[in-house]
Amino acid sequence: MKLIIDRGNTFYKVAVFDNDKLVELKTYRNLTIPDLVATFLSFYIKKSIFCSVGGIEKTEILDFLKGNSEFVSMTEQLVLPIRIAYKTPFSLGKDRIASVVGASQVVKGKAVLVIDAGSCICFDYLGKDAVYHGGSIAPGLGMKYKALHNFTADLPLLDLESENVDLCGQSTNTCIHSGVINGTLCEIRGFIDLYREIDKDLVVMLSGGDADFIAERLNRNVIVEKHLVLQGLNVILDANTK
Repeated sequence: MKLIIDRGNTFYKVAVFDNDKLVELKTYRNLTIPDLVATFLSFYIKKSIFCSVGGIEKTEILDFLKGNSEFVSMTEQLVLPIRIAYKTPFSLGKDRIASVVGASQVVKGKAVLVIDAGSCICFDYLGKDAVYHGGSIAPGLGMKYKALHNFTADLPLLDLESENVDLCGQSTNTCIHSGVINGTLCEIRGFIDLYREIDKDLVVMLSGGDADFIAERLNRNVIVEKHLVLQGLNVILDANTK
């Protein structure tokens, strides 16, 4: 069994894989040693990988993983099934690398646009020759709501509207919902259409916490794979261990 830990902007995702099969997934706002001990007692963990979007990780977490498994820390210098053609690979988000690696295993021999819709919306382009070229980073849905509230005097902080949102809002709240949701959908459609001008056979994959919400409203042909980062980290762990 393999333990995959993805530390995002808000939560830790802790996954257990049996070969390529995801057998358990838990999320923690604050991951502790007792949480890890419980997982190790429940599964025969032989290998582990840790990925973080930034910040300094608690030493005891890394020390525990190193002491109890064959451990890999996610970096751009690991053996990867893709080639990175990025001007500053040292600054490239490790989760972005992992999501593209995951996509490369789902769709082989075709260009892929990975759209990870979480705290930020990341667009990552992988050519059909398995070369990663880069992409774009934009605010996610939740971040847009917070920005409108935090950087204006009077706009309220709203939660994501789950119902269909009119194009033309007729109150402050509905105008905010239209701007955030319809604006994000137009942004994503625009990127998809531009990349399809580069490669008409482009495959688009959506992942992240808002993937289902966006896919239902996008009116584009996309594949939803919510756990691409975890799948990619699992592939990377196998490529860098015995």
